[in-house]
Amino acid sequence: MKKITLGLIASLAWVGFSNAQVTLSVTAPSEELIAQAIVPSGGANQAVVRGCYLVTASELAGLITGSVISTFGFPLPFGTSATAVTGNFTVYLQNTNDVNYLKGTTFSGAIVGMTTAYSGNLTVPVSIATTSIVMTLSPGFNYTGGGLYVAYDWSSTGPFDTTPAYYFVNTDINGGGAANASANGPASDNLLTAAYRPCFLFTSANMANNDIAVDNAGWFGQLPWLFNNGSQNITAEIQSRSNVANTNIAVSLSVVGPSGLFTNV
Repeated sequence: MKKITLGLIASLAWVGFSNAQVTLSVTAPSEELIAQAIVPSGGANQAVVRGCYLVTASELAGLITGSVISTFGFPLPFGTSATAVTGNFTVYLQNTNDVNYLKGTTFSGAIVGMTTAYSGNLTVPVSIATTSIVMTLSPGFNYTGGGLYVAYDWSSTGPFDTTPAYYFVNTDINGGGAANASANGPASDNLLTAAYRPCFLFTSANMANNDIAVDNAGWFGQLPWLFNNGSQNITAEIQSRSNVANTNIAVSLSVVGPSGLFTNV
């Protein structure tokens, strides 16, 4: 009989967690590639940018239903190298149960039913290090669960940067999205179907008060035959995901396998 020795880092007894998380930050959709064309990058070719995108419920699993989104932004792998470019920026948000993009290909039609969550300046930062662009939403946007439609409208008269910023994007289009970018004159109302979506940053107050999570667990997938009758240590790291410190939380681990081959000790 093979024995499995449980060696949880967080212990299998009563555990106290002290790392409360006051806010939750979610990047959605997930970061895959980098691009410039459909975002306010600070370049002359992106002097005017409009877009509307669907972020699905599964991509927003980190947000708690009923929470208030307090900030919105973009993660950047690196910013501009010389000039901070400022422009006018408006963000629209809408809760949805849609699993495919159904907003059409005109900007005026896409923002029907959407809430203006932010209207003001956006500055593409001067940075060659990893950074982000974050805007405070006032009074905040009520997230009711499900997916989100995100639309934005950017325009700038420069001066523009010759080395525009790149943004993280996602190529899993999930039913489509639409975007239009133009450097000449006012933006067109017509949107073009996009091959990728920008990655967005959403932050809200953490409403969870009794949540913990297993951040990682590790063990040997296979052991040489010489150790078939030995014990194997299994480790796990468990962290608080609540807005207050959790104390006296019991955690345990069960090993499932063919009957008679494994035991917990």
